[in-house]
Amino acid sequence: MDGQTYWGTIGFQKEFEDPFPLEKLKTLFSKDALVVEYGCGYGRLLKQMQQVGFTNLLGFDYSSKMVERGKALYPSLDLRHIPNSGHIPLSDEKADLLIASTILCCLTGKEELSSLFHEFHRVLKNGGTLYLFDFLLSNHPSSLKKYEQGFNDHGEWGVYTTTEGLTVPHFQTGAIMNLNSGFISLILRDFSLSSQPFYLEKDRLALPIGKNTENLRELSLLRLSKINPESRL
Repeated sequence: MDGQTYWGTIGFQKEFEDPFPLEKLKTLFSKDALVVEYGCGYGRLLKQMQQVGFTNLLGFDYSSKMVERGKALYPSLDLRHIPNSGHIPLSDEKADLLIASTILCCLTGKEELSSLFHEFHRVLKNGGTLYLFDFLLSNHPSSLKKYEQGFNDHGEWGVYTTTEGLTVPHFQTGAIMNLNSGFISLILRDFSLSSQPFYLEKDRLALPIGKNTENLRELSLLRLSKINPESRL
């Protein structure tokens, strides 16, 4: 099952817990900066930003049911449905900040990934920031078992099918970095997270004492800044 089908039929009911550097963003951007979230889901992250004073927020998602849910939950947010992935209906160089949280893991085609990064680059202002949050390859035994089965099914390490039928890739850091033509990397942080509740502790993700770590996953936070073309001459 591809991502668009999944999020339109099963996944739109999910609750998300991905970590979000809200306190850091408050210090880096003005409250009237244009913040665009690609794959906004039901608007959880944008609502957090609105609650701390950001006023110029715009979300896009290809799941109409996710957008409907978000509008019902947070009617003050500007959430918009896009019929297909890979296109952001904005003119060039509009966004100060673009957020993409666990979006790459919904895309299995390399051309689709490359095209999406070109689109990110197009809509960001020169010097604008792209925040990526996505899953890295993990060495945890439970993950390795999934990768082994996925390799048999798909012929590629790190790609596997979940119990709900969604095919997802996990990434090597280098593979994500290779997609970032036109950006410079400012920060890269790797987090371990569990299906159990978690909390942020400084710059790392910490598990509450005594929580089961059987389902550990790795999450990468990558902050990228768009390069002014003149700076590369």
